Amino acid sequence: MTDIERLEAVHTYSNMTWRGLATKIGVKSPQTFVDIRREAIGMSANVKSKILAAFPEIRKEWLLNGEEPMIDETHIAFLESIKNRTRVPVSLGSFFQGADTVLQNNSEAMNEYPKGCLLVLKRVINYDGIVHGRNYYAETSQGTRLGTVSLDESNPSEVTFCPTNTELLDSNKRKYLPLTVSRLNIERIFIILGSINFEDEELIPVGV
Repeated sequence: MTDIERLEAVHTYSNMTWRGLATKIGVKSPQTFVDIRREAIGMSANVKSKILAAFPEIRKEWLLNGEEPMIDETHIAFLESIKNRTRVPVSLGSFFQGADTVLQNNSEAMNEYPKGCLLVLKRVINYDGIVHGRNYYAETSQGTRLGTVSLDESNPSEVTFCPTNTELLDSNKRKYLPLTVSRLNIERIFIILGSINFEDEELIPVGV
């Protein structure tokens, strides 16, 4: 199977127009697909990477080498099990390396994670491994915390969880404020590997 045939198969699978497919995967113009199909250009590694990111159920081996099958049925079963709240023998690690658990997000503090989505989490055992600028969920003696972690080198005993939602109240004050906790008060902390959004039923990995 050629790159052109695989691109045509992706288009058929997407059930979209070529313009819609271009928008979904993040290609600037559907002309890219026209050029590929006319053999004016090849299907670049960048385009293939965008397809895999937009359709995580499409197997990398198929898109790169034509190795059947096209679709990872285990991935589809996982999405269905989450959507229907049923259990199937699927490892989250198949899609999010090292994932330990999922948790429904009930907060609107983070723009990246819509309320109601599932957060895919990996527990951090060694708190020295907490990384500045990454997103975390924590259970503390003061309640749960969700946000982008900010670390102050001058005060290494504390961790600040910063929301990305900058919505303002009527008083013109921020609705969600950074919350700082002592490392000693952290009972469990998890790095957020990605999220599952039920509206479009996509797995959304976040840069590791």
